[in-house]
Amino acid sequence: MKYEVKNVVSFMGRDMPGYNASLYRDGKKVAFVIDDGNGGCVDIQCNFTERELLDKHVEGMFYPDEKYGQIPMGADGFIGMLVGEYEFDKAMKRRCKTSVCWRLKSQLPDQFFQSKKAFHPGVRAILEAKHGEDLDVIFNERYMK
Repeated sequence: MKYEVKNVVSFMGRDMPGYNASLYRDGKKVAFVIDDGNGGCVDIQCNFTERELLDKHVEGMFYPDEKYGQIPMGADGFIGMLVGEYEFDKAMKRRCKTSVCWRLKSQLPDQFFQSKKAFHPGVRAILEAKHGEDLDVIFNERYMK
């Protein structure tokens, strides 16, 4: 099963950022999700069968934690992770229109370099010469296709 979010609308709630999103499983809309940003639970509006499938999918997923090792992830955390990835991709697509963006293997997943230069086919050779095996991904190649 592949889950993804679409139609994400983000906003600032009373305590933290919130969002509304549609949740899709294998290309079919299965739920509408609301995080009102007020510090409470995420509202997942779906039928009972879909909720069981979602809970079964996230069973065995964990958050890494320095103090406690691993913390089990629930459906709301999983959807929050999907929304975070969606928003990162959306922002990265925008950046790649005017800059070269890349990440090294030694960086964290949400870290990257950005150069205000236009992307061209020779960029990969330049970055490989500079960073060698540490080069992880050039985001422009992912989004410019």
